[in-house]
Amino acid sequence: MTETQPLSPERYWLAIDFGTSNTCASVLRPGASPTPLHLGYSSNSMPSAVLISGDRVAVGDDALRMAAMHPTGLERTPKRRLGEPTILLDGLEVRPVDLVASVMRRVITVAAQQSRGSAPSRVVITHPAVWGHHLLDRLREAAALAGLSAEQVVLIAEPLAAAWRHIENGTIALGEDLAVVDFGGGTFDVACLSTDTSPHGLDLRVGTIDGIDPLGGDDFDEQIERWVRDQLVSEGRQDLLRELDAPEGLASRLTLRDEITRAKHDLSHHSSAPLAVVLGAERLILTISAAEFEQLIRPAVSRAVEVTRTLLGDHEVQHLFLTGGSSLIPLVQREFQELTKGRVGTLGDPKEVTSAGALVAAQELARPLAEGGPHHPQESPNRRRRWGPGVAAGVVALGVLVGGGGVWAWATSNDSGTGTAGGGAPGCPGLSSQECDLVTAHSELVEEGSCTAQTIEDPLILHNVKCTPAITTVTLTGSPVIFLSKVGSATDSTHVIGDFLQGAGVDLSSQAASDVRTPPAWNNWSVGGGSELGTVYSVWDEQGASARLIWTYTEDHDIVQLASADGDVANLYDWWTTTVPKP
Repeated sequence: MTETQPLSPERYWLAIDFGTSNTCASVLRPGASPTPLHLGYSSNSMPSAVLISGDRVAVGDDALRMAAMHPTGLERTPKRRLGEPTILLDGLEVRPVDLVASVMRRVITVAAQQSRGSAPSRVVITHPAVWGHHLLDRLREAAALAGLSAEQVVLIAEPLAAAWRHIENGTIALGEDLAVVDFGGGTFDVACLSTDTSPHGLDLRVGTIDGIDPLGGDDFDEQIERWVRDQLVSEGRQDLLRELDAPEGLASRLTLRDEITRAKHDLSHHSSAPLAVVLGAERLILTISAAEFEQLIRPAVSRAVEVTRTLLGDHEVQHLFLTGGSSLIPLVQREFQELTKGRVGTLGDPKEVTSAGALVAAQELARPLAEGGPHHPQESPNRRRRWGPGVAAGVVALGVLVGGGGVWAWATSNDSGTGTAGGGAPGCPGLSSQECDLVTAHSELVEEGSCTAQTIEDPLILHNVKCTPAITTVTLTGSPVIFLSKVGSATDSTHVIGDFLQGAGVDLSSQAASDVRTPPAWNNWSVGGGSELGTVYSVWDEQGASARLIWTYTEDHDIVQLASADGDVANLYDWWTTTVPKP
């Protein structure tokens, strides 16, 4: 392989697959293929956990080892907390971005120790494909806090990295289409790609991606914990539950979570697994069967399969590759085997494929073409739509390569134009941190401090808040209100809006672009730099008693509904144009 900067013995590249539960890493040295870095006490991976105790910070196995003595200082899954401004550990307000930086710093230190003290010349960091710019910016900030310069850092989506690993392994032929499913500890991603030729061999055409965040092994652990609690109730041991939930029972809860994770892993190889509930001198042994475990997680696995089925549509792929720790679960493998009629494959340890593939991807994307300039995957003519009819969704960022020669982008992202511009982050009294993040992301739409949480009996809606619309140069008529909703995937967004529109009498069989001011309408709008905002819908009931304007943010899987009793769609639209920037 030819790189933009030849690797000397002291120059090597490092890839960090920062996972929800575990972190893996690989290194690329001169004249060699990517090799895994030994991070943990007993394996190549290490827990992503971080523990704070006074002025001491412990990472990985050390964090879990110290958790029994300092349970209030442990954060097992800092990746899931990355979007939050601060969290409380050991009585201190801590920024999750600092915890993530500690994990990166630990990996970089281990790499240097195993490389004669030399630091890596380039660091490739993987991320879920469904992450938006807010989380990607936090990831870059963590890398900077870990001592990396912007020129060193490469961000690559996890499914893309895994796909390149399979290409390097020779399992994909020219002209074949493939899907990569990354089912890890915290997120589920699926990407559809096809192969093409380049001056250096096979190339990738980026198709479409989707995913669910959160969904992964950590959620399966929570399902088992609920099962444990149900068992204690059925055995009349509410006294143990009270002890477990008491403040002084935190250490026992952490021990129980370790037992749950171990049992989950055992159930991939055995028909049952013992699970110990330890409280003081009392030790209660429960036994969970593989059938019980599968019953617990089947709804979540079915959601992942359905997202993949919708993404593929009628398109037939020659390969579907499973990566991520949760792909080892037999039910996951069986369900995806059935979906693809047996065309499911794996490569080595699925937890290590992504970090190794990230190095291959970074090399290929930095490879100069014969006429000069950076090499990057070709964009498919269909990259702006799914394989399958009638699904309104965009494509989120697959990665940005930052190197000494400039910034090169591939699979251009969907910058939804959201964030804190145009009003700043509003106050969040009475809202959870996730609800506050949702409000903050769309602060230009709402009056500061006006939002309240709303309960919606729809399992696809993760968070929902009701707010007063922001005051703009356009005065809203009637009785306006705005709802912000968070769903787990673009597919979920389509289902939620489809159910609502059907209930409102909208004919979904016709999707021709029409004037959104004359409802019912279905129209795409572009925002900022040619990337896609999502889909805009308008509804006006037959009596004209209420008007609604609904739009989506494909990157963040957010749905916004602006409604007004005795309102007018054209008025709602005019207000909308003053809040959502247009090109």
